[in-house]
Amino acid sequence: RLLGTPESAHFACSGAGVADLYEVGAVTGGNDTALRSQLDRLATLRPRPDAVLVMVGGNDLGFSSTLAHCLLVGLLPGACYSTGDLRATLARIRQLGPRLEAAYRDIAHRSGARVVVVTYPRLFPAAGSAGARVGCHWLDRGSQARIVEAGAALNDEILRRARAAGVESVDAFDAFTGHELCTRHSMLVRVDVVHGLLAYSAHPNGAGQHMLAELVGAALARHEAAGEAA
Repeated sequence: RLLGTPESAHFACSGAGVADLYEVGAVTGGNDTALRSQLDRLATLRPRPDAVLVMVGGNDLGFSSTLAHCLLVGLLPGACYSTGDLRATLARIRQLGPRLEAAYRDIAHRSGARVVVVTYPRLFPAAGSAGARVGCHWLDRGSQARIVEAGAALNDEILRRARAAGVESVDAFDAFTGHELCTRHSMLVRVDVVHGLLAYSAHPNGAGQHMLAELVGAALARHEAAGEAA
């Protein structure tokens, strides 16, 4: 909504995955929520949208449940997200790819608008990054690094599938650099004993939403300027 999207055209749903684009009752807001899928609502949206912004895939891989699990077992010895867990996630990313591409194509077809796919910000600070880490004693550094690697692989697949589907993309992986989880001024909702079970944990907070809006808004403006120049 920070980009001027009216509430009636805002279909984002916390916890949703690719399948929720097609399933009835998976969207938020509006009196017809239980009667039509997100794609059906998009197809009949009036006035017709100029652009559709999409961020999807993370919930299909269970990143939120992974963090909740790590929070619960974080005081136990050993890594909560192992090398084997990473291998399994990478395999699931490969399986998810064709579904992402099909979803992007369907969104473009049903909306008749520009489709702009946005990737996910890095959840934890990059290895060797400057600055103290705070509030993440429940998650070992190795698990943090492997979760970041999984997120980077998902973003690579998202960008690859967006290109294949012929839609635009904005890479937000580095958008929160210096403000990831475990930093003093995080742009993500904290994951801890207070926030750990909230639906929005590890999602962008107010500052993060503004940062993403600026990033996407700048990308949209560049595209429009290029179109006018042509």
